[in-house]
Amino acid sequence: MKKITFENQTVEISNDLLKDELIDIDFNGDMMVQFKKETDNTYTAVNGMNGWGQNIASEIAGKKAIISK
Repeated sequence: MKKITFENQTVEISNDLLKDELIDIDFNGDMMVQFKKETDNTYTAVNGMNGWGQNIASEIAGKKAIISK
C-alpha cells in the first residue's frame, strides 16, 4: 500500500493502482480526482469533483499528487 496526498487530503491506495495511466481517487468523499501518470512517474490532476458533485477541474488541473509509502 502507498499513500497519495493532494490538496491536504491523504488516502491509502494499492500498489497495483499505480500501474495504470489514469487513476480515479476518492478522497473520503471530500473530492474525487482523476490523475494522469506522467513519463516521470508522477501523477497530475486532470479532472475532479468536490463533495457536492461540482466539477473542480479548472481549480486542480495540472497540480501534482504526492505519492509516499
